[in-house]
Amino acid sequence: MTDIDKHLFNTKDVTRIRELLKEQQNNIDPITGLEIPPKQAVLDHCHQTQYVRAVLHRQSNAVLGKIENLWKRYLQWWYTGTLSDFLRGCANYLDTEHKQEYVHPAFMKMLQVKFNKLSEGKKQEFLLRVGEEKGCNGKERKLYFKKFLLKRTHTMKQVEDLLKEIQDE
Repeated sequence: MTDIDKHLFNTKDVTRIRELLKEQQNNIDPITGLEIPPKQAVLDHCHQTQYVRAVLHRQSNAVLGKIENLWKRYLQWWYTGTLSDFLRGCANYLDTEHKQEYVHPAFMKMLQVKFNKLSEGKKQEFLLRVGEEKGCNGKERKLYFKKFLLKRTHTMKQVEDLLKEIQDE
């Protein structure tokens, strides 16, 4: 095979090399370790060098592309390590057991989403159980729920449990 034969000029070339590499990889996605279904195999390449790296599952390839783009856009200009260094640091951070001492304010939005998924009758039931007005329409009930949260009388877990209990009734 000559050097020019290693250049892929069209979809026929891409298909040939994709199938060759897929066979060499035992049809396994090197990122996830999962088998690649027939129509989900894509030929991945480095956007900087243009060289083919491997065959990936379509979803792995899409996520990898997003990560690489985010790296270029947000990290490369201030972080002195490589993308691989950063991702190893992320993996170590995510695998670390963190103290669960403080609850981020995003919990209120999460609880509001769960509250909003209740039927209007169950929203009224929730508000009545926590001593709030039941409201005469959906907009009012959402407002009363938010005001209830801001009173700081219940923990996130208590509210979650009550929402689940009412949902399951």
